Amino acid sequence: MTYDLLEVTVPVAPLRAEPSDRSEMVSQMLAGERCKLLQRGEKDWIQVELVADSYRGWCDSKQLTAWSSEKEQTSSCHFVLMQAPISFWLLQEGAQCVIPAGARLACDLNGSWWLGSQRLEPLTALDACFTPCASPLEAALNFLGAPYLWGGKTTLGIDCSGLIQLAFTLCGKHLPRDASAQVSCGAAVAWESRAPGDLAFFSNEQGAVVHVGILASDQTILHAAGEVRLDRLDAQGIQKEGLHTHQLHSMRRVGESGSAQVEL
Repeated sequence: MTYDLLEVTVPVAPLRAEPSDRSEMVSQMLAGERCKLLQRGEKDWIQVELVADSYRGWCDSKQLTAWSSEKEQTSSCHFVLMQAPISFWLLQEGAQCVIPAGARLACDLNGSWWLGSQRLEPLTALDACFTPCASPLEAALNFLGAPYLWGGKTTLGIDCSGLIQLAFTLCGKHLPRDASAQVSCGAAVAWESRAPGDLAFFSNEQGAVVHVGILASDQTILHAAGEVRLDRLDAQGIQKEGLHTHQLHSMRRVGESGSAQVEL
C-alpha cells in the first residue's frame, strides 16, 4: 500500500527550519494533524508540508506514522477537534499525556478514543474537551496568560500568529500560519469601524507586518507578547505603561468573528 500522508502521533511535534534539533522551531504540529512527505534527510529527519495550511518544515519521523487515503475513506472512526486549551488523557500502557487545543482525536463506534494506533482514556470531562467556542475571540481569551514561545501553538507556549490561527481553527475557519500572510485574509476595516473580533496587524520600521492580535473591545487588544495578554489599543498602536510598543499597520475582519467586549 502506498502512503501519501503522515499523521502526528505525539501531543505536540516541533516543526523546524532545518533538519536539526538545534534549528529554529518555526511552528508546531498538533496531535492528529496530517502532513505530506516532501523529502527525506539524514537519520530520522523528514521535510513535510501540513495539509491544513501548507506550512513546511523539518521534523523527526519518529513522531509521525503513515496514513493512507484509503484508511481515511474506510475508517469507522470519526475525528473530533480538541477545544479545551489543555486536557489530560491516559495512554493504554498507563502513562498520562496532555492533549492541546487544535489536536484531532479519533473516536470509534465503541466510543473508544485513539491517537494513531494508541488508545486513550479521557481524564478530563469530554464536555470540557470538545465544547466549541462561540467565536475566535472567545477561543483566544481562553489562552490568557499562556507564555510566549516563538513557533508555539499551545497554551504551554504560543506566538502571536499561532494564537490567531488556532483561535480561528477552533471555530472552523482556516488562516495561514504567519502574520505576514494573515494580513491578506478577510476585508480591510477602517479604524472608525473597528469591532471586537477584528484582527489588528503591526509593522516594523521597514513597514513589514511582524505582529498580530485580536480586538477584545474597541480599546483593547489580546495578543501574545511575553505572554497572551490584554493591552490598550489606539490609532497609533499598542500601549503598555504609557508607551507605544507596536505600530498599527492595518485591521482586517475575517467573517463574523466578534463576541462580548472585554475591557481592561
